[in-house]
Amino acid sequence: MSNPYVQAGEPLHEFLRSFWQRQIDAAEQETPDYRHPPLPLARIKKVMKSDPDVKMIAADGRGV
Repeated sequence: MSNPYVQAGEPLHEFLRSFWQRQIDAAEQETPDYRHPPLPLARIKKVMKSDPDVKMIAADGRGV
């Protein structure tokens, strides 16, 4: 595993390339759990309702 910090003498562009590749690899291997979001569903809906382009949210039953 690579060190998460830039080491003295290491080119920054090489560190950044390696860092972002590790992030992409980790994201591709992750299996998101959509049934248990990290934020409360009520908070997510509140943020969605604040968008003027959002007319209705599933299971909401009313337009916004």
